[in-house]
Amino acid sequence: MHDETKPTSAVIDTDGANSATQPPTPTPASSHFAVAALVIALGTILSRILGQVRSSATAALFGTTTASGAFVIAATVPNALYDFLIGGLISAALVPVFSELAERDEAELGRVVGIVFSLALVVVSSTLVVVWLAAPWLSGLLTRTAVDPTVRPLTTTLIRWMTPALLFMALSGLLIGLGQARRRFLLPALALGLFNLGMIVSAYTLHTRLGVRSLALGMSVGAGAQVVLLLPNLRGVRWRSAFQWRHPALRQIGRLYAPVVVGIAFSLIGLVVDRRLAAGISAGTPAIMAFATTLIQFGLGLITSAISLADSR
Repeated sequence: MHDETKPTSAVIDTDGANSATQPPTPTPASSHFAVAALVIALGTILSRILGQVRSSATAALFGTTTASGAFVIAATVPNALYDFLIGGLISAALVPVFSELAERDEAELGRVVGIVFSLALVVVSSTLVVVWLAAPWLSGLLTRTAVDPTVRPLTTTLIRWMTPALLFMALSGLLIGLGQARRRFLLPALALGLFNLGMIVSAYTLHTRLGVRSLALGMSVGAGAQVVLLLPNLRGVRWRSAFQWRHPALRQIGRLYAPVVVGIAFSLIGLVVDRRLAAGISAGTPAIMAFATTLIQFGLGLITSAISLADSR
């Protein structure tokens, strides 16, 4: 008998000719990887679909007006800050470090989780205060009043309405990273679409009273729903708030994340230029670009998910 945990060699038939090579028997590890890839792919597909629905709902309710353009410009601020503070950190540093600790020492994982969450809470909360105060300057950086003088004050208002969403987005991102590190993929996959769903529900139920601010509120609703859904990922992790700034794991996270920060910083510069140029054409141009980008990413997301799933098999 051959070892079923390894690929078999070519089998020799009775005539001495090589028969077709037998496929390897799937191992538990490969089966687990395939299931994880399937869950993530389905979650990504669901998120892309809801993202397209959100884009269509925004177009139907607000069109390509100053309001929708101001929303797209204002949403640049929390999304860019999330990418800079949390988004790049998750895959580049948190998941590798958390995964290593989860396999080696659950108690140490709990300590590091407490340190990371405490640090993130302080940094993000401080950032929220700065964003609130600097909202007029940020809107001035991203818009041009020559096209429509009403776009800048509306953008300032929307940025301030979106600031709570950044805190929820940061917490949900950290919880997603923790779940992936502990190989718990179902809740993170389901959480991907909740952000868009929250915006869709808020827009359709509140747009008559709040106007485009309903979309800004929907960002907090969707991100908050993500946090609630992902709280079970903390189950079994004995963590508590701590501020051990010189912990070795924290230094390791910093080393892994440092190169990523540089790349994200350059992309943010391009994003600011992109938004400012779009705002200089017409008040609704940023919304038009956002609708087109969502449509393109919808197709690309489905193709990418299909390829990654096929590759995992």
